[in-house]
Amino acid sequence: MPATGPVAMGAPAANNVVVIDVGGTRIRCGGTRSGTVIGEVQQFSSNVLRTGDPIETLVKIVREFAVDHELDNFDLVLGIPATLDRDLNAILRINNIPALLGLKLRSILEERLSARVILEHDIVLQLIGEWVAGSARGIRSVLGVYSGTGLGGGFLLNGESIRTNTTGVELGHVPVRCDGRRCICGLTDCVEVYACGHHLVDWSEQFGVPVEELFLKEMPMFAEQLDQFLRDQAAAIAIAVTLLDPEVVVIGGGVIALPGFPLEKMIALIRARLQSPEPANSAKFVRTALGELAAVYGGMHLASKPREPAALANP
Repeated sequence: MPATGPVAMGAPAANNVVVIDVGGTRIRCGGTRSGTVIGEVQQFSSNVLRTGDPIETLVKIVREFAVDHELDNFDLVLGIPATLDRDLNAILRINNIPALLGLKLRSILEERLSARVILEHDIVLQLIGEWVAGSARGIRSVLGVYSGTGLGGGFLLNGESIRTNTTGVELGHVPVRCDGRRCICGLTDCVEVYACGHHLVDWSEQFGVPVEELFLKEMPMFAEQLDQFLRDQAAAIAIAVTLLDPEVVVIGGGVIALPGFPLEKMIALIRARLQSPEPANSAKFVRTALGELAAVYGGMHLASKPREPAALANP
């Protein structure tokens, strides 16, 4: 388990931070008080942002957490599953929570909360946490792969998220086949069309088995579908590893955390698609270590740094 105190990584932690990690399925709310991680992480269904006023809902979650934990003059760090503009302010695309599309979310929340707000991609936020205090601590180049509702990715170099132009690593929208299936993003043949958490829900209903038990039961009919699921995700991940050549690949997410998920088999499928001897031999694959606290550690780290324009951070 990670320590619940400040992590010594060269920069002091911001004193009070509220961290909201929005995923396609769940919202997690945690934070730090006086530089110490609060052990409690509250969880909500992401559906609360799909009805009514999502801004009002976010403001309520933040304020109630701050009151419950006596946090005054806090910073807010918000991880969001979206394509952000270069200033990390506006939502350019968000497939799972369309009500936020087009909003200058950071500016709006800063005005409503009278607090400093830092907006980041949800996967990057979690990956920074793993770099600060988890399974990728201090590693120079890190690729993060998170298999959950979708397939998310992030890349860090010396702890900084690398955006060579705008979006970062859009791993879930790497095309893996030529069958012509349309993705929710509007393109065809994205890996998420063939292999993501939505498919597990469908198979759970088809076979009458809870999602949490899908990988624990021997079902010949499911075995073939699972094999293709693993191959599709492995193909997309191998492309990212080939292009970025990271020292460490951190793998996590709700799907990976399911009991019995065959992670070693998926890693073997990834390696089989990598050029030998490198990066097939050099890439190291590790599980996430911090669980739901990863975003909190990531938020603490981001809040400890002075704000600078995102467009200047990666010229």
